[in-house]
Amino acid sequence: MPVRTSPKTKRYPYTTVLFDLDGTLGDRPSAVRRWAEEFYFSQPGLMAQVERQVAVDQIVEWDAGGHVFAPKLFEKLVEVWPFVRESAEELVKWHAVHYPAAFRPERVMSRMITRIMRVGLDWGVVTNGPPFQRDKLVALGLEKITGCVVISGEFGKGKPDPAIFQEALRLLKRKPEETVFIGDSPMADIEGARKAGMDTAWLSHGRKWPAVLRPPAHTLSRFADLQKVLGL
Repeated sequence: MPVRTSPKTKRYPYTTVLFDLDGTLGDRPSAVRRWAEEFYFSQPGLMAQVERQVAVDQIVEWDAGGHVFAPKLFEKLVEVWPFVRESAEELVKWHAVHYPAAFRPERVMSRMITRIMRVGLDWGVVTNGPPFQRDKLVALGLEKITGCVVISGEFGKGKPDPAIFQEALRLLKRKPEETVFIGDSPMADIEGARKAGMDTAWLSHGRKWPAVLRPPAHTLSRFADLQKVLGL
C-alpha cells in the first residue's frame, strides 16, 4: 500500500482522498426536508389545504432518496396539489436554487477535512448530478478548498464509469493505487472506484453490503471512522 510522508515524517496509507457528495460529505435527507419545508411555507394554497408534516413527508416520499429527478417530482406535485401556484417547469428552476442552499456543514465532516488538509493529503469530490452540485459545495463551505470537483453533468460521464474517477486523478496528478474513495453507494461509488483501481471506503448508514458485489476495502459505520482509515 502506498505511503506518504508529511513535514512531520508521519506515514499515511494514502496520498489522495476522493469523496462522493450526497450522502457522504453532505446530509442529503436533512437537506431535502429543509427545502421541502421552505417550499411548503412559500405556498399559501398548500398551507391552507395540507398540514406541514404531511406535506413534507409526501415530498420526501416522492423524492425517493434522489432516484426521482426534479422534473418528475414536480410534475407529480402539481398534479396532486393543483393549488400550488407555479408550474412544474417553474418549480424545477426554484428547486435548482433552493435545494443546494439547504445543505449544512456537519461538524464531524468539517473537522475531518481540516485534518486531511493539515497533514497535506490531496482531496477532491466526484459526484453525479447537475452543475448545481457546486452550489452544494458552497453551502458546505468546501468549494474553495477542495483540490478538484468532477460533476457528471459537466464531465459527460457519471459514476460508476471509471472515467469520471480517472478525471479526478488527472486533475490532482495522482495515481489510483495511492487513492481511497469514500462513498455511500455500493454500485456507483464503491464498484466504480474499484474498477478505476482505487481502494474504497463504504459509508454504510446502517445497511448491509450487497452480497452480489465485491466488498469494499473498508466499511464505515459513521463518517468519523474515516479517521482510522486515513491514519489521522
